[in-house]
Amino acid sequence: MLTTTDDCALDLQVLQRELSALAGQEVHFIRRHYSDGTPCYMVLPTDRGELTSGFWEALRASPTSGIWPTPEEALLGFAAFVNERRAKSRRVTRSDLELELKRLLSNGPAWAAELVPHFEKQGVSRHALGRTARRLGVVRLKQGMKGGWVWKLPQNLADGAHSTSPGS
Repeated sequence: MLTTTDDCALDLQVLQRELSALAGQEVHFIRRHYSDGTPCYMVLPTDRGELTSGFWEALRASPTSGIWPTPEEALLGFAAFVNERRAKSRRVTRSDLELELKRLLSNGPAWAAELVPHFEKQGVSRHALGRTARRLGVVRLKQGMKGGWVWKLPQNLADGAHSTSPGS
């Protein structure tokens, strides 16, 4: 666990080790001061290591710009940033996307309004999902003027899907 010094600030060397462990490479944790004397804390790479320069550019472009007002916020903010970047870097492969779409539609038709958010949570864009659906030959039907779109597997891929409306 992180230690504290007499003035209740985190020990910067311990914090630097924690941040380095999060990043998977050595980082510098630096205390600076704004022109008005207010302290701020920055995380900088010692070398490029496993994280690409794009990672550091994204950190500088983030809402905090990689600068935090307290050591505690630096640790939490940097951890959140690293985890978000790693989650985004886990790409769904084309075959995984095809298998997941087939799995979801194998029980019968599904509303597009439910499918799209499911895949967006996994980092798949609507365009990639649409391309995959076309590749699989997914049948897309409009359910009336005010109804949404229903997707279903083509007959050659359907495993017993009899219905043309979701949930029936």
